[in-house]
Amino acid sequence: MNKTVVAGLMGTAFGILLGFIGTGLILLLSRPPKGTAIVLQPLPPSEIKIVVQGAIQKPGMYTLEEYSRIEDALSAAGGFAAGADKDAINLAAYVEDGMQIKVPFKEATTRQEASSTKKPTPHQETPAMTEEVHPLVNINTATLEELIALPHIGEVTAQKIIQYRQAYGLFQNLEELKNVSGIGEATFEKIKPYITIQS
Repeated sequence: MNKTVVAGLMGTAFGILLGFIGTGLILLLSRPPKGTAIVLQPLPPSEIKIVVQGAIQKPGMYTLEEYSRIEDALSAAGGFAAGADKDAINLAAYVEDGMQIKVPFKEATTRQEASSTKKPTPHQETPAMTEEVHPLVNINTATLEELIALPHIGEVTAQKIIQYRQAYGLFQNLEELKNVSGIGEATFEKIKPYITIQS
């Protein structure tokens, strides 16, 4: 076998080897990388805390999902209590974290409207009629819920009224209510038309 034939065979073998190497590199580069597929999961709904007070079955603090509405908050609190002024609440409104929802009683709303629109006639006795139709809140016997239903009185101030009553006894006059921390002259004048110390 002469040198020309040997050289030809070696060139052919070298070409085949290069072909195998090139094919292997192509397969290696085109193969998808190994690993675990990432599956995106929806985030759990955020939670918010709100306080429901006033004319409601179970006043207190509740935890709701974000983007809940006032209707959801009232449902969590057991629904409206007897005498609640349902028209004063927008059930479709969204609630926010830390929000305080206060459902008024119809008595308080009616008393406010009556005091601003009605004028007594000579044959009427306004105080007696007001007490009969719209009972005032007796601050000596009122429960926490009844005190919270008063305008401008929240749960904290209502608790202070009860604590003052327990520490010092029954209120002797309405003005004594100003001794309670958190009730100044302005607040007292706003709730004065709705309170009494007489049973």
